[in-house]
Amino acid sequence: MTEFSFGTAISHWSKTEGPSGFIWKYLAFYGGIVIAMALIVGLLLGPIYVALLQSIGDLTTDPEAANNAMEAAMAQNVIQIVLGYLVALLLGWVLWAVFECAAQRRYIRGDRFSLRFGADERRMMVVGLIWIIMIILLYFGIAIVTGILMMPLVMMAGDNSGLIIFVPMLVILVVFGVMSLFIVRWSAAAALTIRDEKIHFFHSWSVTKGKFWPMFGAFLVLSLILGVGWFLIYGAFLASVMGPAIAAGNSAGSMSLGPVMIVIMVVLYLALLIFQAFAGFVMAGVAALAAKSDPEYSGLQAANVFD
Repeated sequence: MTEFSFGTAISHWSKTEGPSGFIWKYLAFYGGIVIAMALIVGLLLGPIYVALLQSIGDLTTDPEAANNAMEAAMAQNVIQIVLGYLVALLLGWVLWAVFECAAQRRYIRGDRFSLRFGADERRMMVVGLIWIIMIILLYFGIAIVTGILMMPLVMMAGDNSGLIIFVPMLVILVVFGVMSLFIVRWSAAAALTIRDEKIHFFHSWSVTKGKFWPMFGAFLVLSLILGVGWFLIYGAFLASVMGPAIAAGNSAGSMSLGPVMIVIMVVLYLALLIFQAFAGFVMAGVAALAAKSDPEYSGLQAANVFD
């Protein structure tokens, strides 16, 4: 049985078994597929993108004209825009399932890098759908409960400025704690689905029993580290986008995106997406280790039934 601890969880992403070169292939293919998906969605959402590029020069000099141009483009192409977003959601759902399966097959089975759309991916899409439903239910449930609990606290606070500040902070901490509890305890769902070759979700609660704090700590530390990298790349991307606009607004009053600037923006945006994929792979390692260290796991594949 694989040992589970804070230290092993936080470094598990770098200690997978199997053929070398997995992570580089994983990220390279992710970047290539994302570009292909962006082109497909771009064709469907072309009108809104064209309107944005045409009006971007007016953002600093005539914001009202820019907003009017965008609203007109959306009103004239509403069906195409809705279709484009639906296609983007479907492709994103499939993309997540395919790469999550590739990552978990690596963690659980030590497989070489491979992309496919088979039984694993179809089961993973169901797991992703359950995730979305549960997060929505959890969000509204917490919102209702906190709303009910906040009402008497706000009434008790009255004009006390200290309590008025304290109550929202308390609510934020409670919401963060509850969301963290459920997300961490359910986080092994994808790994269990690959491990047992059947749809798992709520079984993750029992598998992660007694592992919440080391898992929470690993997720928190990795999030902080990866967050710094994401912030640096995103900051560079924003600077490449907003810098010319600010400079143009302060000088000529219009902006011209040259080919070099466009290339820089595309490269930085692609780097942001690839880094996001890397972060997802790293985070998946924590949950995968929890599934592998399950004392009830015998290494035998279970029947293909829903759990």
